[in-house]
Amino acid sequence: MIHVYGGRNGWLCSPIQMLIDPSYNIKNSKISNQLKTICQKGWQVGVHTSYNSWDKPYLMREELEKIERTLGVSVTACRQHWLRFSFDKTWKCQQEAGILRDSTLGFNDRPGFRNGTALSFHPWDFDTGSPMFIKVTPLVLMDSHLYDYAHLSEDERLSQIRKWLHEIRFVHGSATVLWHPHTLSKDYGWLNGFLILIKELKT
Repeated sequence: MIHVYGGRNGWLCSPIQMLIDPSYNIKNSKISNQLKTICQKGWQVGVHTSYNSWDKPYLMREELEKIERTLGVSVTACRQHWLRFSFDKTWKCQQEAGILRDSTLGFNDRPGFRNGTALSFHPWDFDTGSPMFIKVTPLVLMDSHLYDYAHLSEDERLSQIRKWLHEIRFVHGSATVLWHPHTLSKDYGWLNGFLILIKELKT
């Protein structure tokens, strides 16, 4: 699954949005053509919603529809930017926007099971007394956990990756792992960690 930013750009953004949200425009032909090629190879596309969208279904829907129009695909999955999230509001807003799957539920600064399990589930709506139709799969591990928030050696990163993947497999669970594409560049130097992750996922 590739989550793509479909939010506003340029003069439509506030200074804070310019600082926090991704700066690329999915309508750029080079970007959209590359993504269309990826979709043709069988990859699914989700929306990487903007920082301010966490309680605004109209923004979520606007960003989702921009991706659908540009790429000609159906988009039903999302992850909130910076994992900005509210148990009380965000899933309800996502539902209202037509989103069916979410993978936001995780920790920004450490790996782990934020809801205590490696399970996909339908959150409970306390207002209606029934489960929501949106399905949530937790985020357990992110690239920045291994690089930004912990100063690990390559062997220690491998150990962490194996630990969390083993835990998920051991309980026959469901979970997601997040790796940002821009960190694969030479400027970041996180490519080797990604290759280790892919290798471990395949074993």
